[in-house]
Parts: sequence; C-alpha cells; structure tokens
Amino acid sequence: MKTSGASRSLFDCPEVPLTPTGPTVRLIVATHPSPSPNKPPIGVLQAETVYELFLTTVNPSAFTCTDVLDLYLH
Repeated sequence: MKTSGASRSLFDCPEVPLTPTGPTVRLIVATHPSPSPNKPPIGVLQAETVYELFLTTVNPSAFTCTDVLDLYLH
C-alpha cells in the first residue's frame, strides 16, 4: 500500500482476543521505513521501521487491510 509517499507492508491478524475472556478483534499491523531517526507522530519506531497497529471488528471479507487503512488515513 502506498499513501503520502510512504509504502506500507500490511499484516492481517483476523482473530485476536482483546482480553483473556474476549472479545475477539481484528489486528492490522502496518510497517514502513522511517523517513528520519526521530520518533514518528504515529506508531512506534523499531530499528528504522515504523510499526502502526489498527484494531477493528470489520470482517476481512467485507474490508481488506487496505480498505481499513484508507478509511483511517483519508
């Protein structure tokens, strides 16, 4: 996925328990190379890579990872 000049790799974890007793959520992890060594405004910087986490209850068959990030970023 490419937006705002940043190319992101997306990872979809469709059934992650939010707590030991539930509910189950969908976790999307977006990564991209850091443009600078400074702390990013959103996400966590680890070894020159920015990691951003997105939680949703939207089913993967209804919205792809790209769809979810498009809604968030636009």
